[in-house]
Amino acid sequence: MADYCKTCSEFIFGEDYHDLAGLIKPSEVEKGWGQPALCECCGPIIVNHEGQRIGNAEMVCYHGCVGKSDQNNCQKPDDGEL
Repeated sequence: MADYCKTCSEFIFGEDYHDLAGLIKPSEVEKGWGQPALCECCGPIIVNHEGQRIGNAEMVCYHGCVGKSDQNNCQKPDDGEL
């Protein structure tokens, strides 16, 4: 099933279906935290407790390379271990 942030849900469907709401507690958002999520329209984002996009999430591969969406550019560890 596709999930959408609050803004995209309202834009596409005319209402918020709360797909990405409740992934993080309001008290955590008050501390400045956000929850990484995947909106089918925005891509990788950070959301608050209401599912509202509050920032962009960087792509991180399973090797820990930040910002690398192309496997050919992945900086794998020299020993080949994950």
